[in-house]
Amino acid sequence: MAENFARRHRVPKWYTNAESLVNDPDVEAVYIATPPSTHKEYTILAANAGKPVYVEKPMALTFQECNEMISVCRTQNVPLFVAYYRRALPKFIKIKELIEHGKIGTPRIVNCMLFREIESCYTNPHDLPWLVKPEISGGGLFC
Repeated sequence: MAENFARRHRVPKWYTNAESLVNDPDVEAVYIATPPSTHKEYTILAANAGKPVYVEKPMALTFQECNEMISVCRTQNVPLFVAYYRRALPKFIKIKELIEHGKIGTPRIVNCMLFREIESCYTNPHDLPWLVKPEISGGGLFC
């Protein structure tokens, strides 16, 4: 499948396993956008190869896994970044500004409620997407 995709899109290199990709000397950094259940494994693999790591959120399944990832990256002297880019979006910067300048008082609690129709992919308990399987996702769509 990877080869087929690469050929159709004129991608000169493709890989069928993470080790080959991470150990390629032309790869300068690794972006991990797999399900969270694999973040620790791939972060450690990349760090041990001396590659900077940018990992999607959630960083890992548990606090312990996060600490292990941080520790290995520190030991290997490679940077570890987590994709918490939303804090730099204009609406979040504005909220931060309002709070810092006391424009909305002192926040004591934040409560967010999101409502929408359930998608059909979430209705069959025997065939759920990985996003809502805690052992893979770390907790679900909004965790």
